[in-house]
Amino acid sequence: IDKLSEYAKEHNETRQYNIVIVGWTIETLKGNIVDNFTSILKGKKYIMKWGTTDEKYILIKNIKISFYGFNNQTSFNKILGKPFICLWIDEAAKIYQGGLKETFDQLTGGQASFSNHPYLKTIHSFNVEGSDRHPYKVKYIDGKPNAKHYTFYPFDNPLLNDASDEALDKLLDIFPSETLQRQK
Repeated sequence: IDKLSEYAKEHNETRQYNIVIVGWTIETLKGNIVDNFTSILKGKKYIMKWGTTDEKYILIKNIKISFYGFNNQTSFNKILGKPFICLWIDEAAKIYQGGLKETFDQLTGGQASFSNHPYLKTIHSFNVEGSDRHPYKVKYIDGKPNAKHYTFYPFDNPLLNDASDEALDKLLDIFPSETLQRQK
């Protein structure tokens, strides 16, 4: 956000940049992303609109971060036509698997007007789901070999302060089936 604001100042741009973050529901976005953002933003100037209204966003400098649930066919209509420099899809594999493949594939269309911008970003975050043939994995992980891929493990979680074998075994015991244990 800071680098994008600096870039805008250096190039005498006065426009507002839009970042779109979509997730399975607004509630999952609140827990997975928004609560973490507001924690990081403590002591900084920002405006947050989050309540019973349809529009939910955080405004920092000249950057508006908008949040949308994306769990049905009409979800895409709320985003359609909005130009955005960054798209973050949380729970990407779940959304893709949820009968939304066609609309999911169209999400990046909102980035077309920024196709040559140095700060254009698309981020997918997801949990391990399904097999090696999961349609999301085939298209967006295996099918995008030049993308940057980051893998996080249970011991990357700051709330798990013990990465011993014993602690990880206890973590795996939480999941009922061997398949889920291997995935996690």
